[in-house]
Amino acid sequence: MTKLDLNSITVCDKLTWAIIPARAGSKGLIRKCMRTVGGTSLIGRAVKSAEAAISVNDVFCNTDDHEFMEEARFYGAKVPFMRPDHLAQDDSSCIDLINHFLKGSARINQVLPEYLLLIQPTTPLLQADDIDAAFKLLEENTDAVVSVCETEVMPDWLRRSDDDGFLTVLNKLDTAQHSPRQKMSKTWRLNGGLYWVRIKTYVAEQSFLPEKTRHYEMPRERSIDIDTEMDLKYANFLLGDDDETVNPFTGLLNNTVEVTL
Repeated sequence: MTKLDLNSITVCDKLTWAIIPARAGSKGLIRKCMRTVGGTSLIGRAVKSAEAAISVNDVFCNTDDHEFMEEARFYGAKVPFMRPDHLAQDDSSCIDLINHFLKGSARINQVLPEYLLLIQPTTPLLQADDIDAAFKLLEENTDAVVSVCETEVMPDWLRRSDDDGFLTVLNKLDTAQHSPRQKMSKTWRLNGGLYWVRIKTYVAEQSFLPEKTRHYEMPRERSIDIDTEMDLKYANFLLGDDDETVNPFTGLLNNTVEVTL
């Protein structure tokens, strides 16, 4: 799919859009986006977080499923049109579906936002404060901000197995057998929660991870990616069954960030 041409589209200064992609054809958990955490569907949680964020002007859901569409609209998201089937396959590119969405939205609205936020509903413990804090970073001389958490396993401890079954280091600079954890460099993994990007950078580089990308750290406890029944059970254990009771073992779920916009 060809990328957007911003020369023929008005980009509205300071306008921010959140886009929540929700595909119906998940294979691990069937119709995963309708499964609930804290009594609310994954789609609903994503929409509610975006709607509550001060930094977000409009919230959209991009989906190929009418039930998902109604769920998103129930919580306040806009669904101006459906995602076509060819962009709702297992191997469909996220960039292609976002480009399709932006082109369709530009035809309808005659404008595009200066800032674009991608929220994946499979990270249900994302909070509005995370979105706002990450947006503050985006305004500080960078092109994109992505949410991360600290890696559970230090990369220096990872090994490959060669053809003969012997362990080999991942790179020649590996020093794990000699270095205590405290002296190893801190590393991060993308947790899938949020991706902020300037629209002009996105169009130019066709990526939510352009060259000038900064990170916004979320705690591991809120970086759960829902892929299995066990993930759902764990998220509900952490949050509480009714979205109001915080599990007594997990005070970290209340570590919100003070943000002034």
